[in-house]
Amino acid sequence: MLKKMTSLERKHLYEAIWEHVESCHYGIDEFEESIIFDNYKIDYRYFSTFDEETDETESKIEVLFIQKFDYIELLKSAKVEYEKSRISESVYIKLDENRTVRVSTHKRPDYEFGGVYYTHEYYQDYVLDNKIEMYKIIEKLLNEMKG
Repeated sequence: MLKKMTSLERKHLYEAIWEHVESCHYGIDEFEESIIFDNYKIDYRYFSTFDEETDETESKIEVLFIQKFDYIELLKSAKVEYEKSRISESVYIKLDENRTVRVSTHKRPDYEFGGVYYTHEYYQDYVLDNKIEMYKIIEKLLNEMKG
């Protein structure tokens, strides 16, 4: 999976792992952990070794497993009608003529018309913590649509 990522994505991935190591596991010589980074779940191993000759500690990270949760690819492969927001990760899945489901990581802002603010209404509106949760809800919705 690392080979399919751009060099910039890999750079950000490793920065996120090191940040996690430094914030959560200071002083531990070896451990395995999982983190969520964008729409990836990453399992990694951290270990450090002490070189007595140089009197230095070397820390390393080994990525064990990466799972990508691509909810757009999931929707495309299911061949359902949907729209993707141009400015956020939000998706709008059309169940039928009168029912649309919104899945996102944020509440959609109210809109103003004639000096009055209105709330967008959807058949269902899921506001989730991250893109992995979005993937799982969309997968559940698609399974329900199949019957």
